[in-house]
Amino acid sequence: MNDDEELGQSYMLEEVEEDDEGAEVIIADEPKKGEKTKKRKDAEKPEKKTKKRKKTKVEVSPREWDGEAWNAWLRGLRPETTCDVGPRLALIKGDLVRAAAAAKSKRLGTVVACSSAARCADIAKAIRSARKNAPVAKLFGKHMKVDEQKALLRRSKVPTVAVGTPSRLETLAPHLPLDPKAALLIVDAEPDAKKYTPFTLPDSKCSLAALVDRLLTSTPALRVAAR
Repeated sequence: MNDDEELGQSYMLEEVEEDDEGAEVIIADEPKKGEKTKKRKDAEKPEKKTKKRKKTKVEVSPREWDGEAWNAWLRGLRPETTCDVGPRLALIKGDLVRAAAAAKSKRLGTVVACSSAARCADIAKAIRSARKNAPVAKLFGKHMKVDEQKALLRRSKVPTVAVGTPSRLETLAPHLPLDPKAALLIVDAEPDAKKYTPFTLPDSKCSLAALVDRLLTSTPALRVAAR
């Protein structure tokens, strides 16, 4: 191989020219066709943004609340409360009707809070049937007036189970002759057609919180539960 061939191989991608003064100028080969276009297209491509997945909150039913969850709900509506619901939670078995029907007390021992008068009427009827037609105090609107219900609670023989709406129960709370040794407040946690419960219904939740706070404070033996 002669010198000219070696020089040609060493500058396969370059051309050597001389300028006017005799200096060597190296000119690189032009890029291959499509190379510039490809680079421009790559540069023009916007960066792919990764979509952040929204975290879905899983709501826990009040039936499964522990003391901490009860306290968070209560203090969210009544920041001034000093009640600690944790030690006052009742461990009851069965559904709401069975739990209320199984209560044994010579005085008003079980109070059931429901979100609406219609729901109260259904629950009261079911409890009465489960207790072999034993009377159930109906403490909700569209049935008896407040004064009539106060008179009922002043009787010597008061039904041992009462069913009412949170607002009416809050009004009647000072007149509830609860059993000081074995009192139970059960909140109906079954969602209605609009997915509301007494814990979340705008017209009921504040009254329910006030009722829970008052009864826990005034009746040391009171226990609470959600079914």
